[in-house]
Amino acid sequence: MASACVSLEPFALRVLGDSMAPDLPAGAVVIVDPGEPPEDGCVVVLEHDGEVLLRRLRLAPRPDEAGHARFVAPAGPDLVPGGDWRHAVRGVVTGVRLPRAKARAGSSRGHRERSARPPGR
Repeated sequence: MASACVSLEPFALRVLGDSMAPDLPAGAVVIVDPGEPPEDGCVVVLEHDGEVLLRRLRLAPRPDEAGHARFVAPAGPDLVPGGDWRHAVRGVVTGVRLPRAKARAGSSRGHRERSARPPGR
């Protein structure tokens, strides 16, 4: 039998599509922590209409009330959840491994890593 804490273990996802580009381009791998509390400006993994999506969380002045959140993407549709938005969030992106750039012949450059936190956090 699996431990109850397994659902709170960090996991990795590969980004498919370009709705979060340029910050999270297709092919990037994100580390997701389901135990990290979501804050304004962080990138979250959420379930919406049976799909798993990445979006940046934007909270209104009263984030403790349902309906005061938006999930935004630079190149994708924004989502405004009905009800308590916290139920849709499956975790907070805490790390990113960007895809390798197409290397020129003889280049030894590898991947780049960066934090998923917005500047100033």
